[in-house]
Amino acid sequence: MSKLNEITDENFQKEVLENSKPYVVTYSALSYCQPCIQLHKVLKNEVINDPIANEVNFGTVAVEDKGINISSAAGVRGVPTTIIYKNGERISEKIGLVAAEAFIAWVRESIV
Repeated sequence: MSKLNEITDENFQKEVLENSKPYVVTYSALSYCQPCIQLHKVLKNEVINDPIANEVNFGTVAVEDKGINISSAAGVRGVPTTIIYKNGERISEKIGLVAAEAFIAWVRESIV
């Protein structure tokens, strides 16, 4: 079973950029952002249980504490923001809360 990994300033380079599989990273503020909380539930309960999770890794960044530097470097201005990285490069971005089906379809289209 796949899991939703915690991405931090310390592990971002190795975990995301140096990973051989595409990585879907959601930048969130779970301590106060209601859309972030809802998207986190969608990711945790639906998206990572979809077969797409065998093809890509999923992770979240806490923009308010453990991911301040990488959030800034990625140019995240609003949360939730989800960025797909492939071969160390940013290939697609989506801002806001997205339903599971639409999120999975976006990931599939992006990693082809």
